[in-house]
Amino acid sequence: MLRCLAKKPEHRYRSAAELRGDLETCGKTGASSFRIRKSLAAVAALALLIAMGAAGTWWYVRASHMRWAENVALQEAQRLRDHFQPMAALRLLQQGERYSPSSSRVIPT
Repeated sequence: MLRCLAKKPEHRYRSAAELRGDLETCGKTGASSFRIRKSLAAVAALALLIAMGAAGTWWYVRASHMRWAENVALQEAQRLRDHFQPMAALRLLQQGERYSPSSSRVIPT
């Protein structure tokens, strides 16, 4: 395109046939490079989708473990303590601490 708009006549195409030849060549290579770019875009979109799915799954599992530690494990540890099983209660609270280390409900300060 820039060659068609060149200021100096010696830098422009000498004939329409020369321009047509370059356009045909560009069309042949341009179509394949467009397919390659389209394929790369599809691969990038798929990789992004997989990464987002993995991050979402990690977040969901982490949140689920935290909910379990704060709701289920704490109540179960209290029940075990009430039934004179302090070691089982301690193990359960230690497991809950791994899932929710910053929770003041699981780890009393």
